[in-house]
Amino acid sequence: MISIRSLKYHVGNFNLDISLDINNDEYFVLFGMTGCGKTSLLECLCGLRAPDSGRVFMDDIDITDADPRLRGIGYVPQDGALFNHMTVYRNIAFSLSVRHVKRDEIDRKVQEVSKKFGIEHLLERRVLGLSGGERQRVALSRALVANPKLLLLDEPVSALDEFTRDTACRELIKLQREIKIPIMHVCHSVDEASLVATKLGVMRDGKLIQVGKTEELMEQPYDAYIARTLRLANIFKGTAVKEESGTFITIGSQKFKATVDEGELECCIKPWHITLNRPVGHDAVNSVEGTVAEVSVMGAVIRVCIETPASAEYDSMRMCAHVSRHEMEQHVVKEKDLVTLYFTPSAIQKLG
Repeated sequence: MISIRSLKYHVGNFNLDISLDINNDEYFVLFGMTGCGKTSLLECLCGLRAPDSGRVFMDDIDITDADPRLRGIGYVPQDGALFNHMTVYRNIAFSLSVRHVKRDEIDRKVQEVSKKFGIEHLLERRVLGLSGGERQRVALSRALVANPKLLLLDEPVSALDEFTRDTACRELIKLQREIKIPIMHVCHSVDEASLVATKLGVMRDGKLIQVGKTEELMEQPYDAYIARTLRLANIFKGTAVKEESGTFITIGSQKFKATVDEGELECCIKPWHITLNRPVGHDAVNSVEGTVAEVSVMGAVIRVCIETPASAEYDSMRMCAHVSRHEMEQHVVKEKDLVTLYFTPSAIQKLG
């Protein structure tokens, strides 16, 4: 287990301030916009940057000021940081060599870890010329050969194509279950995070804003920043007013029944909480008519986005729904079709 206690680090106008616990059975994904401090946190943990204050504990042992070689942390930076002039064998063996491990022990460990990642046939090859997937496996082998207690991965699959990335992510999940150590994985892809994370943390301006299971953050984002960071659609500003028949929120020229408190607010209507109705003119309270502006395939679901008509007073409103392939076959929706989207009052969620 790793425990981060009020870890603070500043450079220029940027300030990092983090407290976090990661258990041995957790695959923790660190998510956030570029420049929010994800890589700086990893570098503070592995000893490449010295924090201004705070402590880091590994299994209740304080490693804050320990030599990087003695922290028991495996680190894979974004570019892998492999030595192109060396063979795969020497790259993997490097961390053991600097620790002055005996040669026969180095050989045993290199053979063992290279077999785990299926790269034993590459050991005498130079790194230069390897594919992205092969380089990734070499970098992971080098990080794991010394049996670390924590593995830090900075965008480890960002250079891979979509198919190879998904395969690599599944291998990382399997690896974490085998070695039973905490993993902290930095990424920018919601799909990637959803695939590997048992817990997700979203950063902003050097701080963790929300931590929880991926599905919890997707369903209950703390604020509009987190909703946008997780690429959630249908984020609107509106005004909610209580009337005799219930609470209604006005968004642009549209008025919807809701279960939110009165006042001005930002809200989100999740795409998977919206139903598509092919015939125009549905009379439900929370219905939106518009022209299909985009139809795109997203794995098992299809994303359908509509534009409502603009008026002299209001701009057009764009709203997206996630539709199953079965529903799509029933409705046969294509761009420029007129459709209706509808949702329940409870689907309107206040942010912040």
